Amino acid sequence: MKLAERYLIQGLRLDPNYTVIRLDLARVYLKQGRKSEARAQLQLVLKTTKPTYPADFYLEDKPAAEKLLKQLESEN
Repeated sequence: MKLAERYLIQGLRLDPNYTVIRLDLARVYLKQGRKSEARAQLQLVLKTTKPTYPADFYLEDKPAAEKLLKQLESEN
Protein backbone atom coordinates (compact mmCIF):
# COMPACT_ATOMS: atom_id res chain seq x y z
CA MET A 1 0.00 0.00 0.00
CA LYS A 2 2.80 2.42 0.77
CA LEU A 3 4.22 1.97 -2.72
CA ALA A 4 0.81 2.59 -4.30
CA GLU A 5 0.39 5.68 -2.15
CA ARG A 6 3.79 6.99 -3.20
CA TYR A 7 3.06 6.51 -6.92
CA LEU A 8 -0.36 8.12 -6.63
CA ILE A 9 1.10 11.15 -4.85
CA GLN A 10 3.76 11.44 -7.56
CA GLY A 11 1.03 11.31 -10.18
CA LEU A 12 -0.85 14.13 -8.46
CA ARG A 13 2.31 16.23 -8.40
CA LEU A 14 2.48 15.87 -12.17
CA ASP A 15 -1.24 16.51 -12.71
CA PRO A 16 -3.32 17.63 -9.71
CA ASN A 17 -6.47 17.65 -11.87
CA TYR A 18 -6.27 13.96 -12.76
CA THR A 19 -9.24 13.01 -10.63
CA VAL A 20 -9.03 9.23 -10.98
CA ILE A 21 -5.60 9.35 -9.30
CA ARG A 22 -7.00 11.42 -6.43
CA LEU A 23 -9.94 9.02 -6.13
CA ASP A 24 -7.59 6.03 -6.01
CA LEU A 25 -5.49 7.75 -3.34
CA ALA A 26 -8.65 8.23 -1.27
CA ARG A 27 -9.39 4.51 -1.63
CA VAL A 28 -5.86 3.64 -0.48
CA TYR A 29 -6.31 5.89 2.55
CA LEU A 30 -9.64 4.21 3.34
CA LYS A 31 -8.04 0.76 3.21
CA GLN A 32 -5.41 2.05 5.63
CA GLY A 33 -8.09 3.43 7.96
CA ARG A 34 -7.01 7.02 7.29
CA LYS A 35 -10.52 8.39 6.96
CA SER A 36 -9.77 12.09 7.39
CA GLU A 37 -7.13 11.98 4.66
CA ALA A 38 -9.50 10.03 2.41
CA ARG A 39 -12.24 12.58 3.06
CA ALA A 40 -9.89 15.43 2.13
CA GLN A 41 -8.99 13.76 -1.18
CA LEU A 42 -12.65 13.08 -1.99
CA GLN A 43 -13.55 16.69 -1.30
CA LEU A 44 -10.74 17.79 -3.61
CA VAL A 45 -12.15 15.56 -6.35
CA LEU A 46 -15.53 17.26 -5.96
CA LYS A 47 -13.96 20.74 -5.98
CA THR A 48 -12.11 20.10 -9.24
CA THR A 49 -13.12 22.67 -11.84
CA LYS A 50 -10.83 21.68 -14.72
CA PRO A 51 -10.44 17.89 -14.70
CA THR A 52 -7.84 16.41 -17.02
CA TYR A 53 -10.43 14.02 -18.45
CA PRO A 54 -13.85 15.71 -18.16
CA ALA A 55 -15.86 12.74 -19.42
CA ASP A 56 -14.31 10.40 -16.86
CA PHE A 57 -14.78 13.02 -14.16
CA TYR A 58 -18.47 13.58 -14.78
CA LEU A 59 -19.40 9.98 -15.59
CA GLU A 60 -17.25 8.07 -13.09
CA ASP A 61 -14.97 9.98 -10.73
CA LYS A 62 -17.40 12.58 -9.39
CA PRO A 63 -20.23 10.07 -8.72
CA ALA A 64 -17.78 7.66 -7.08
CA ALA A 65 -16.36 10.42 -4.87
CA GLU A 66 -19.86 11.52 -3.86
CA LYS A 67 -20.79 7.94 -2.98
CA LEU A 68 -17.65 7.33 -0.91
CA LEU A 69 -18.02 10.66 0.87
CA LYS A 70 -21.64 9.87 1.70
CA GLN A 71 -20.58 6.49 3.12
CA LEU A 72 -17.91 8.17 5.25
CA GLU A 73 -20.40 10.71 6.57
CA SER A 74 -22.93 8.01 7.44
CA GLU A 75 -20.30 6.19 9.51
CA ASN A 76 -19.93 9.19 11.83
